[in-house]
Amino acid sequence: MGGINSLCAVLCMAPNLTYLFIAGLPGRSRIIPRSVSLPVLTTLHLRNVDGLLLHVIVDRWALPALAHLILDDPWYSQALLIIWEKYGSQLRTVELGKHLRFLVRDVISPCLRCCPSLEEINYYPLFTTSPVLEQAHYSLKTVGLHYAPNLYLIDQASIRSSLEQHFDWLLSRQLPLLQRIVLHGDWTNAVADPRFKPILERSVRRGKFIVYPDGSRISID
Repeated sequence: MGGINSLCAVLCMAPNLTYLFIAGLPGRSRIIPRSVSLPVLTTLHLRNVDGLLLHVIVDRWALPALAHLILDDPWYSQALLIIWEKYGSQLRTVELGKHLRFLVRDVISPCLRCCPSLEEINYYPLFTTSPVLEQAHYSLKTVGLHYAPNLYLIDQASIRSSLEQHFDWLLSRQLPLLQRIVLHGDWTNAVADPRFKPILERSVRRGKFIVYPDGSRISID
């Protein structure tokens, strides 16, 4: 089909798509700008998409039902801003991948500022800079934290410090509707650490429950 060059042509023949995953090499795509309408697409998953294709998606595609966005890598800051400004008002769920570039700058704060109706965000705390929220967000209800070791954080002190910073913003008063913090992956060592107990105690006081994916709550005892 000609690979990425035929993407728009293929999509024009598939208006009933609900999930679309696009991956490519930056600077390699030679896509012909063409209007595309995907009226029932709810989930868009992007990986390594170059600036040209991104602008085609933002400027020429109609995605009225898009509610779930998955970003495996952050490209450059302006690209993310373009996405938030275009689709932020309709997004309900955002997922950030396991990529070191998410540590370069705060990605979560701009996302929350531009996505007022966002209800859930999932990310890897050891690969993502903890945000500094300047204003409250009034729709976020669930945050999923995916544990994966970061080889650049080699000492336990750095790991604990990073995790504590993430829980500080999650348990702050800037997220008044946050109800659940879901721990995905192997959190055994972190949860067993005595220094995790104050985090659990604070979460209970704030009514923000830390749970596993099956819904079971993590006990203070």
